[in-house]
Amino acid sequence: MLLALWKVAPALITGNTMVIKPSPFTPLTSLRFGQIAQSVLPPGVLSVVSGNDELGPHMTAHPDIAKISFTGSTATGKHVIRSAAGTMKRVTLELGGNDAAIVMPDADWEAIIPQLFWGAVGNSGQWCVGIKRLYVHSSYHARFVDAFVAYARRQKLGDGLDPEVTVGPVQNRMQFEKIKTFLDDIRAKGYKVVLGGEVDPDRPGYFIPVTVVDNPPEDSMIVQEEQFAPIVPTLPMTMSTTSSNAPTTARSAWAVPCGAATPAPPLPSPTASRPAWCGSTKSIPRAWTSRSAATSSRAWAPSTAARAGNCSPIRKPFSSTNRIHK
Repeated sequence: MLLALWKVAPALITGNTMVIKPSPFTPLTSLRFGQIAQSVLPPGVLSVVSGNDELGPHMTAHPDIAKISFTGSTATGKHVIRSAAGTMKRVTLELGGNDAAIVMPDADWEAIIPQLFWGAVGNSGQWCVGIKRLYVHSSYHARFVDAFVAYARRQKLGDGLDPEVTVGPVQNRMQFEKIKTFLDDIRAKGYKVVLGGEVDPDRPGYFIPVTVVDNPPEDSMIVQEEQFAPIVPTLPMTMSTTSSNAPTTARSAWAVPCGAATPAPPLPSPTASRPAWCGSTKSIPRAWTSRSAATSSRAWAPSTAARAGNCSPIRKPFSSTNRIHK
């Protein structure tokens, strides 16, 4: 729902009509929002339609929809852009992300372990701008891992309706089975698992234990691909006071908070993953193009016309107050 609202607000403010199609796995909050919006907006300005995977292609190919904004997997994004090409739609894609948290040499790392943990494990790791990999300075990496694991052990996995539970299940069987392929790969390759790593086969439900993998290879599946799960790889690194040697070769881009006062990691080649800004995992945010709903019955959404000025990165050297970033 939050991702949908990021798209809805600018589209409606600039005078457009809009159709929301939520994930078939999580439609209820969007449908409820649509009900509430009906009491405020004129008929037809905002519609919510829910359905299975067959509905998406109908929308991307429909001649009366002039703009598509899609957030999801890279594989589905390829289908979206091919389908939209037939009617020359403008398309914005926010696809798979592989966000890194970098803990700088002078960081008060013990104080920020809770923030790093929940940045990675919150919502059972099921958010596109969550931390997918942790780079920790090598001078204290081992101590950091011990403290991170100690904090993780204090969390309780279980039914999210239980007030004592802090980590709930993943949302659906398809994702549950996909996560198990990551755990199978970690186990088969013999990586060092310092916490978790095993799913209880006798426990009903889609419960994935919090798993911490210490120093897996850079080319490993758990480092290169978005796990969307409570599995955290931690990697030691070195860093100068002005630049990062954290890898920028992961298959998906980074997410950086809007206005983050940190320079982007260096890009070793034009083909390397580029940092993204303002929570986007694929491209620099753009301004929105306005088209009045009164002059067109076509549904419009964000365009990629011009760079949004308030999301420009602030570039300055790393400092003691500027030492942790995604």
